[in-house]
Amino acid sequence: MLKSKTSATFIGHKEITEVEVSYSRPLAKGRTIFDGLVPFGKVWRTGANGNTMITFSSDVLIQGTILRQGTYALYTVPGASSWDIIFYSNYSNYGLPRPWIPNDVVLKVSVERHSLDYHTEAMTINLNLLSNSSGELEILWEKTSVKLIFRIPVQTQKESEVILLGGIPETDYYCAAEFYASQGNDPVRALWSISSVIQNNEDLPYFYYWLKSLLDAKTGDWKSAVETARIALDGALKAQNERYSEMIRSSLVEWTAFHTLPDS
Repeated sequence: MLKSKTSATFIGHKEITEVEVSYSRPLAKGRTIFDGLVPFGKVWRTGANGNTMITFSSDVLIQGTILRQGTYALYTVPGASSWDIIFYSNYSNYGLPRPWIPNDVVLKVSVERHSLDYHTEAMTINLNLLSNSSGELEILWEKTSVKLIFRIPVQTQKESEVILLGGIPETDYYCAAEFYASQGNDPVRALWSISSVIQNNEDLPYFYYWLKSLLDAKTGDWKSAVETARIALDGALKAQNERYSEMIRSSLVEWTAFHTLPDS
């Protein structure tokens, strides 16, 4: 059994973020892997032997949700067209947890499955498309690939000043998000700010969700853009704001088309 460790370092304006994945690499050995050795629709250890573990040295943003810094067990639920990727707080298990504890699921997201025209003999996890503020986690085996984008907001002194303005916290974060959105050159920081307040508050005005959906679209996260815009549209309709409702409807048509495009 092959053991592997892959890592990446992101150097931002004032911070360094390290990401490390440690896992065992089973071999295909001529077997049918997915929907065979690894069943569809069931939680998979995503490797072999002990837990596959991923460590983030700072908070990251995944599909609009903040995942706090730390180490997590990485589990997946493979499917024919999409996979669920699960970040599980207890990473000391061998194989799957017995019993499975739902409260230990810190984050669960869905990603598309991609078919490859080449064969990968040993299961591989890569960290790709690295930049100062984002990266891609890719899982490869047999002729299957799944990819998950994570973003790393880098807080600057200016952002700290915006967030520390007077007023209630959610207003401060909204102002910070609007500030960075208006700059036009760093939507990741803006998305971080608005996601911070949405994640921790349930009853917010519709324009909070509208701002987040705009930023999701700007960063290419069409799935989250569509989901959040639908929440914003529901709120705008209840508020009888026809101008916002029309803007959101128009954007939803465009973003839904992007989200449902086939793989190129």
